Amino acid sequence: MGEFEGGTFVMSNDFSFLLEPLVWIGIVICLLIVIRMVLMRQKKKCSYTAFQIMPDKLEPERFSYVYQKDEEQLFIVTDGVGDDARTKVIASDIATKKISHLFEQKLDSEDGKAFLKRACFQAHRAISENINHGSGGCSIGIVYVTNRQMTWVSSGNVGIYSCEREIKQLNQLDIYKHQLKEHFLSRKINPEKIQLNLIKNELTSYLGCDNFKHVEIGEMDVVLGKKAKILIVTNVIQELVTPLEMEEILNKNSHLEDKKMQLQEKFLQRGTLKTDGQKASAIIIEGF
Repeated sequence: MGEFEGGTFVMSNDFSFLLEPLVWIGIVICLLIVIRMVLMRQKKKCSYTAFQIMPDKLEPERFSYVYQKDEEQLFIVTDGVGDDARTKVIASDIATKKISHLFEQKLDSEDGKAFLKRACFQAHRAISENINHGSGGCSIGIVYVTNRQMTWVSSGNVGIYSCEREIKQLNQLDIYKHQLKEHFLSRKINPEKIQLNLIKNELTSYLGCDNFKHVEIGEMDVVLGKKAKILIVTNVIQELVTPLEMEEILNKNSHLEDKKMQLQEKFLQRGTLKTDGQKASAIIIEGF
């Protein structure tokens, strides 16, 4: 320590090194490194924003279908299909609740793809058990993110896009109709049967029964760079906002909330006549 000499406190030689400027510079650098490491450790999760506009409403509602567990994040977009608006809402709620419940129970040892496939099938099964088969169903798009890697699953018409510089659609839309087209071109099914099956497809819409047991899942995990963005949107947004317009919005050097507002405004500017009876939902994810 130090001692008093002639009424003045004099620091002992043991601590004289603290008077050296280089020592203080080293201490400051060490503190900055520690702070940076703490902040990086805390930033385990990416950032996201979302909006949802229910049928015949212009004002967006709170969107809460994002679930977190440790370093895992699950993003769910559902879109009820059919003629009855109430049934579509019920189908979407059943699917979302079932998937979120399964996510809460997911074991750390379970592979992400295996979980997504299981969750999607069980969600469709839950819909088929609780709704009349002729009333409606649900399109589903799920994105699972952990450790800066992403995988996805979809069935129906929810679009999943990735964008680093150029936008890329990761999934196909309406897998069942795509399969029907292939069967028609290969002459495995005639045009009359296609028409009947398309009507059936609109009515039952991916209920997890008969021909609707097929879901599409990403073949490999997507490694997410710092500039990567993920967009999940319902079909009505894809009908009114082009991929190039989505790309332009996602690539803008602006705040995440600003991108959400731009996409939302672009959608609303196109008018609501085409969107009557359809739910518009979108999730933008970035900051990996």
